[in-house]
Amino acid sequence: MNEIITEDYYEGAGCTCYASSANECGCEDADWTPKEVYDLRGEVMALKALAESTANLAKSLKAERDEATEHMLAINKICGERDEARTGWDQEITFNQCQLKDARQLADRLTSLELHSTSELARLEQELADAREEAHRFRSLYYARSGINKSASAFPWEDAK
Repeated sequence: MNEIITEDYYEGAGCTCYASSANECGCEDADWTPKEVYDLRGEVMALKALAESTANLAKSLKAERDEATEHMLAINKICGERDEARTGWDQEITFNQCQLKDARQLADRLTSLELHSTSELARLEQELADAREEAHRFRSLYYARSGINKSASAFPWEDAK
């Protein structure tokens, strides 16, 4: 269900036959889904959004890194042309050392940003997997306890069969 569950929701909402469980109820509009399932579904949606935003951040960081690499290549080309015109080898060696140091610092910074975003994405994917596992565990316990056929309700991320 895609409904927003409010604080006053309770199992059996919409039941007009005064049944005490889904097994006894014959109402078509009654919702016997536990509130915890809706809460877990909300958490899963939030984790998916967070994972997507982290992936987008990783993509933008990669684009920035690629752009910086292009600029660095252009700078290196210009510097190379200038260095060919120079006659003093000492000046050329000093300049190249400074450029190499700056390029390494930039590469190190971009690498650390990429590693951070990658590890954050992996952590979020693990949280999503853990939330799904917890939802499955909860559903299995609920169905085992209530005697409901577990194929009667599927989570949003499960394929309809």
